[in-house]
Amino acid sequence: MRSYLSVWRLPSAPVLLLAGFAGRLPSAMVPLALLLMVQQQTGSYAVAGLASATYGLAMAAMAPVLGRLADRRTPRPVLLVQAAAYPLLLALLVAVVLGGAPTAVVVAASAAAGAATPLVSGTVRALWSRVDPAVRGTAFALDATATELVFVAGPTLVATLAVVAGPAWALGVAGCWRSPARWGSRPRPRCAAGCPCRPPSAPARSPPCSPPACRGCC
Repeated sequence: MRSYLSVWRLPSAPVLLLAGFAGRLPSAMVPLALLLMVQQQTGSYAVAGLASATYGLAMAAMAPVLGRLADRRTPRPVLLVQAAAYPLLLALLVAVVLGGAPTAVVVAASAAAGAATPLVSGTVRALWSRVDPAVRGTAFALDATATELVFVAGPTLVATLAVVAGPAWALGVAGCWRSPARWGSRPRPRCAAGCPCRPPSAPARSPPCSPPACRGCC
């Protein structure tokens, strides 16, 4: 428990853990909410399963492409675009389903929403990889625990919203919940005292770290 507390006390660690949990929650909500909403509107589990599977396949297919783009251009612009596009595409998907559109249109809207799913998990793990190596393993373990809780809380929230208001509301909540733009606004770490890339005469607020040797002390 002490090792987990040491991670929690790291600068910005509580924000990263809580925001990472919130950002991942729609991943456990949207497929189930989409399945329930389409089945409710069409009366067919086959069509509902096709829409939900298409959403998942599109998300899986685009993840490596977007991840590569984030590696080349930094995650911030990619996440900002996704933060704007994802809620709009989910809203379009809800409108298409509730409007009684043909199955092909529902599947296409599901694919578009899945392809725009923000890269929250990959970004969070990339940020955890920059912490002190002495606590990095514990940080990843804590992050993995939070991820497991996501797949407990997500379906529970969908079930509650589906009973109280309807599956479409669950999709709407998921679209509003995920706001990955916060990752792009994080400050870059700065060199601490004793850092190998920080000269002894450097001011307290020295330039941002860049050499690999700095990662264990910033």
